[in-house]
Amino acid sequence: TSAVLEDRSGRVWAGSEWNGGGLDLLDPASGKFRHFRHDPADPRSLADDNIASLHEDAQGRIWVGTAKGLNLVEVGAGGKISFRSYAAPMRAPKILAIRHDQQGNLWCSTIAGLYRLDPASGRMAVKSPQSGQLYS
Repeated sequence: TSAVLEDRSGRVWAGSEWNGGGLDLLDPASGKFRHFRHDPADPRSLADDNIASLHEDAQGRIWVGTAKGLNLVEVGAGGKISFRSYAAPMRAPKILAIRHDQQGNLWCSTIAGLYRLDPASGRMAVKSPQSGQLYS
């Protein structure tokens, strides 16, 4: 296990970067685990089974950093969990760490630079280590 997060509801999320085990969710109230994996036939599944980072933002949203991009956990009717991918605009999709700022932006570190995502608009910007400039 390389990433563990206890969210504000007391649920425990865990993922592993090295063995491709996907994402696990423990609900302490029931004592039951749920397991999530990438499904190539389902665009609402995880982007990848290698989980490098987990983050809960100020709004209580859970973000999953995988070897192939950033995912937002979405809870639907009946507690069904799916994932929204933000991988497309990222040039180096492996998300090493995720944090949020006071404006609600997410900052994601990758080997190619620091990405900033505005979750409200979906706009992504990157600050590359070569230029030091932030650009869309």
